Amino acid sequence: MLTDKEQLEYLQLLQDEDYYKCEQSLSHFVRSAWNIIEPGTKYLHNWHIDLICEYLTAVQQQQIKKLIINIPFRQSKSILASIMFPCWTWIHQPTSRWIFASYAQDLSTELSVKRRRIIQSEWYQSKWGGKDKITTDTNIKTWFANSQEGSMLATSVGGSITGKGGNYLLGDDVLKTEEAQSDVKRKAANDWFDNTFSTRLNDRKKDAIILIMHRLHIDDLTGHLLRKKFEGDHQYEVLTLPMVETKDRIISYPISQKQIQRREGDILWEARNGIQEIQAIKEEMGTAGFEAQCQQSPQIKSGNLIKREWWKYYKEIPSYTAKYQSWDTAIKTKEENDYTACITMVVTKTGYYITDVWRFKVEAPELKRAVIQQYHKELPTAVIVEDKASGQGLIQEIKRETSIPIIGIQVSGDKKERLNAQSPTIEAGKVYLPENAGWVVDFVDELSAFPSGRHDDQIDALSQLLKYAKEKGQQKAYMESTAYDIDSLRQMLEA
Repeated sequence: MLTDKEQLEYLQLLQDEDYYKCEQSLSHFVRSAWNIIEPGTKYLHNWHIDLICEYLTAVQQQQIKKLIINIPFRQSKSILASIMFPCWTWIHQPTSRWIFASYAQDLSTELSVKRRRIIQSEWYQSKWGGKDKITTDTNIKTWFANSQEGSMLATSVGGSITGKGGNYLLGDDVLKTEEAQSDVKRKAANDWFDNTFSTRLNDRKKDAIILIMHRLHIDDLTGHLLRKKFEGDHQYEVLTLPMVETKDRIISYPISQKQIQRREGDILWEARNGIQEIQAIKEEMGTAGFEAQCQQSPQIKSGNLIKREWWKYYKEIPSYTAKYQSWDTAIKTKEENDYTACITMVVTKTGYYITDVWRFKVEAPELKRAVIQQYHKELPTAVIVEDKASGQGLIQEIKRETSIPIIGIQVSGDKKERLNAQSPTIEAGKVYLPENAGWVVDFVDELSAFPSGRHDDQIDALSQLLKYAKEKGQQKAYMESTAYDIDSLRQMLEA
């Protein structure tokens, strides 16, 4: 049995070993620092962590100047690249200056706070505090500096970084998933990267740019930079890690030259997502979303977001838990204008059953009467209308003059974005149409033709209807789980 002195000496030996390994290995640093930012989550190692750490180390050693890592969500990509790597690099390069960018300032700030938490931790300061002590005059959530004039600045796409420069520029999820289908928003993100972010390198001969993201669209920032590489900019090194391997391949580590054999069908991180979980993800996201975000292989879309064969049909409506009506309003009646459309839908345990579609060209007075008539015909739980343009006046009048449960909702994104967000639900066979209703042919034709069709009123009504129904379902599930927790707690207290 060790004496107290021997125990202290052994403890010191272990601490010295940890100190040495952390300095030498980013992967070991990740393991040691994990609990500082993830105290409630046990560290779970996987081979891809070592691979990513070695690629990032190659950047720090100036073997790679421009690096793109494409990897699915929830694979610890931000922890590795945006949090651990900068903190580890400050051990070796305390004078290095960093600029980080994400699609939203809130996300960028959250990552910045975690970086600062590691650097200010007792564990980090006890080992490297002599050169990496954060100064008091520059120490806020989005921007802090150390005693060696190194700094870390967190911004967002579109944010101003005039006058700022960095030795490392790191983009982490620079495009929001919900905005990936917008040509305008994709171009804005790509232009900001080209004309603002990438120009902030202090020394273009030796400083580095890192982009880590899951693919969203063939023309997302990765696609944009790969196209530039094809056109002559050969500096970008690309590491692509799909959730499921699509072919046999050998992956080489950039520094150790270690090789790993990957077979078709191999799962990236099976302890996190096995076959059943991956199948569920694919059903939730739809084929297009899964291929882009999980497989890092976005496809060129044929033009039609919704395929005819995705629809399911029913003869009888099963028992349901809620009924909703959704209106897309138009108050002009010229031939080229859209129709006003009302879709009624019930929510069941197996999916969403559309029971009726009302579609006419009406002017303002007839519109209010139509809303009242359709409500009394179907008696839905809620009537939803987009709260802008012609919908605003309608909502106000209905609320003032009737007891109809009309709800104004705010929508974001363009028509294509909104429908694309709901397409996985349709592809998964969760939306049902009646077999013999006269309106079904026109309904399916319009959805199948979009975005090249003549009208899109039913598309808007359906998109907001499915979104609203899902959100209400999530709220109900949360309330039920919360009520269960409260009941359980009450029983424990009374026991």
